[in-house]
Amino acid sequence: DLRTSFADFDRLRSGHVTAKQFQRALPFEVNVRESQLLVAEYTNRESLTDAAEDRVNYVRFVADVDAARPPQDGGSEPQAKSPSGTMSAPPAPRGVDEIIAELRREVKQTRLRISESMSDFDKKRCGLITQSQFESCLGRLRLHRVTLDEHALRAIAGRYLDADRQGVPMVRYAQFCQDVDEVFAIKGLEKNPSAKAAYSEEEFKNDPKVQSLPTHEESRVDAVMAKIKNIVSCRRMMLLPTFQDFDRATRGIYATRTTSRTR
Repeated sequence: DLRTSFADFDRLRSGHVTAKQFQRALPFEVNVRESQLLVAEYTNRESLTDAAEDRVNYVRFVADVDAARPPQDGGSEPQAKSPSGTMSAPPAPRGVDEIIAELRREVKQTRLRISESMSDFDKKRCGLITQSQFESCLGRLRLHRVTLDEHALRAIAGRYLDADRQGVPMVRYAQFCQDVDEVFAIKGLEKNPSAKAAYSEEEFKNDPKVQSLPTHEESRVDAVMAKIKNIVSCRRMMLLPTFQDFDRATRGIYATRTTSRTR
């Protein structure tokens, strides 16, 4: 895999490597002139200062190489094999609305804050950053149930593409974060209390990745939760620090195969 050769040098999964790392990771032989031309073509300088080192966008390079490959089987697109051995059609590309819905479910479950990583690039606090910065921030997110490939990143950036006062293409990251964070609350709700949220709990119920319980088990869970709430209220207990001791990565998730009275 061509992408794996470059990903070994990309510890932060930002989609960029240095020029020397790019030249070392090339799996085929090229002369010095050709290597310099490739570095110059795929170097992103728009988000760097003069003192910063040039970063090569290897994700865009791999995408261009894959697009130039001829189709297999006499012009037909390659098909993936299912576990039963039969050929299945490749998955259809996801729409931007579907990707944002998946991000909302992920953000709600993991309490992930997307705006914090993007606001660091917004020095003027105008709600705009470059497309490479936007895609880099999304690529570095610790997502567990959502996969953001190159096509998904470009599709999201294209939805929120805008221009600043000088006419430079920028991405409205603040609007994107607001749309995703609607899973928690609507901005300006105090001025319009009757506004309806664009997000509803039905998105969770219709999500095949979310496990649902039968009706009788749901009632048992509600009874257990009521009992726990009563104990916590009477004894003035703090439950959050107890769980945080096992959450070393601060993801808000305690993953374990077995549970007991002490775990």
